[in-house]
Amino acid sequence: RRPPRSTLFPYTTLFRSLTAARLGFELGARGGELSPASLRALGLELERATLALADLSAATSGASFSRRLEELELGRIVADCVAARRVGAAQSGAELRLHWPEAPTIVLGDRLRLAQMVGNLLANAIEHGGGLIEVCGRIEGDAVRLEVTDGGPGLRAPVAELAAEARAGRGWRGRGLAIACSIARDHGGRLAAAPSERG
Repeated sequence: RRPPRSTLFPYTTLFRSLTAARLGFELGARGGELSPASLRALGLELERATLALADLSAATSGASFSRRLEELELGRIVADCVAARRVGAAQSGAELRLHWPEAPTIVLGDRLRLAQMVGNLLANAIEHGGGLIEVCGRIEGDAVRLEVTDGGPGLRAPVAELAAEARAGRGWRGRGLAIACSIARDHGGRLAAAPSERG
């Protein structure tokens, strides 16, 4: 029996995280080794899969989602997410490139929720944009800005509108952006799409 549309997204997130981890392990096995950075990135993907299961359980029971705030180096989280998605992106004909400042980008946040947000943005760029996907970070005063640019046509509507459609249950395709919006808001930030010649 097919689950309701409102619960499909955690299944999709779970599948993508497990697929990214499996491809990473297969690549490491073929190369004969897995570096500490690769293992950390794969571990993060498996933790994101666990989080997706917890979200599914919370969604079906009506419980609230958990958050654990701590001081984090956002650059490491983003780098791990990019590393975990590289093989899957290449199989889809996309290339992931990371440009991040050398200075520490310390934020107060929930490590797995922030990884979930970044993973959702990368999954969206890989699936709907493709081509060269650039992930850039920069420090702006006491804030950190994360930009994901891809080779696609861009969003068909403003982020807030797509997120509202997903929250209203009109399909599940925008649920990744809706969850990313919610996580950004919970961390004192916002998710927006700027005018661009690329996606």
